[in-house]
Amino acid sequence: MILLPIGHDSQTVRRLPWVTFAVMGACVVLWLALLPLVATAQVRVAKEFARTMEWWAAHPGLAPDPWLVDFLEGTVGTADPARLFPGARRRGEHRSVGGDAPDPREEFARRTGALRAAVESHPWRRFGLVPRRPRLHAFLTHMFLHAGLGHLLGNLLMLFLVGPFVEDAWGRPLYAAFYLGAGLVAAVAHVLLHLGSAVPVIGASGAIAGVMGAFLVRYWKTRMRFFYMIGFLVRGTFEAPSWLMLSLWLAMETLSGVASSMTGIVAGTAHWAHVGGFACGALVALGMKRLRIEERFIHPEIEAKITTRAASAGIIERAFAAREGGRPEEAFSILLEAARQHPADPDLPPALWQVAVETGRAGEAAPFVARWIEGRLRAGAVDDAIAQWRELREMVPGARLGASGFLHLARELAARGDAGEAAASLRGAFLAGGTGMPEGLALKIAEAALAIDPPLAGAAARLLLGRPDLDPAVRARAADIETRAAGLQPAPR
Repeated sequence: MILLPIGHDSQTVRRLPWVTFAVMGACVVLWLALLPLVATAQVRVAKEFARTMEWWAAHPGLAPDPWLVDFLEGTVGTADPARLFPGARRRGEHRSVGGDAPDPREEFARRTGALRAAVESHPWRRFGLVPRRPRLHAFLTHMFLHAGLGHLLGNLLMLFLVGPFVEDAWGRPLYAAFYLGAGLVAAVAHVLLHLGSAVPVIGASGAIAGVMGAFLVRYWKTRMRFFYMIGFLVRGTFEAPSWLMLSLWLAMETLSGVASSMTGIVAGTAHWAHVGGFACGALVALGMKRLRIEERFIHPEIEAKITTRAASAGIIERAFAAREGGRPEEAFSILLEAARQHPADPDLPPALWQVAVETGRAGEAAPFVARWIEGRLRAGAVDDAIAQWRELREMVPGARLGASGFLHLARELAARGDAGEAAASLRGAFLAGGTGMPEGLALKIAEAALAIDPPLAGAAARLLLGRPDLDPAVRARAADIETRAAGLQPAPR
């Protein structure tokens, strides 16, 4: 069975995720650059290993070099000739050799030396992380190496799905430090739980697992989309919440790690690195959420970088000077024109609204204030957004948010126990979305309305069911919502 994540419904970011793209680019460039070197090294190691083992199998009584013992115990689990070569003669028996034949001990030492040189020169050995003898630089370099195309693409796909959104929420410097830190924690977890392994570990999956853990906490309500294929005939897509799918992935990695530790077999996947990285990411995200780091420090700084603030240009000061000078209409005109020219500036709408209320022109300022409210909701400043929305709705009863803004507002109101106002916001989302709204938005409205406004949930579900090309998984979910909403009773979740 094949199961691949292919998307989710948190698809917008404020800035290009340069850190995520840089990591992905570095991984691709290094994989391409090392591809011929790795192929050559693989052939050389395989050749020297076969020559060394062939000689030892023919002379099982020879004492192996300590390096060979260490290498074999860390890779195949044993350096006992009886277990390595069960068909070989007993210890102490040797083939008779002619006068020109090499001394068995010297030849064994020579072949072992050639094998050791081949192993130590392999790029994965030089830059990968070997738990049995870890090198300091390898804790960093192993994160950017990959074994094959499937390994590379699988990691980069997952990073592309979660990385840009965590980077957007936390900012580039913090995200870069977090990514490397999560990778380091993952590496330490793997080393501590596989101290005897001589198998080098490579890949970005430990650091990416850290980003997945942060994504789970930061975007736990997000619905992820997956492609599945069973055999060659059964295939399709389905959606599931990120908290469910990422938690299941963590549980599977933990169980696999326990099995690996119990059997002593280091599999081709560094399960404990994944668990360690994921736990690190989740804990960091929980700490930031509890301390409100994003809302207090990160978002204001990011907004300051991505907007041209009118306050710095003196526009607001000039408008308020006109207002204080008894020219409120002039102040309103200055701020309205600035709001049109700088739609992303978060300082203008509150100032414009204040003057608009005083001059009786609240309706003209309403679209700019509505956009500001949606921005505050996205930034996590929910209390400010709700208070401003209530004031806007009181002053301008016909004021509207966008469909996504209404939906976000409804969820926050429902979480605060205001079911009536949440239901009204959901109806606003449904009307703003219209009959051509994306299926993901319609499904979210239906699911959110099921507990507080069953008729609306049924209407949104029927809108989806009327589309002939609807995804089967979405159709099944919409049909279930329509059935449960028919009785106008909230269904248990």
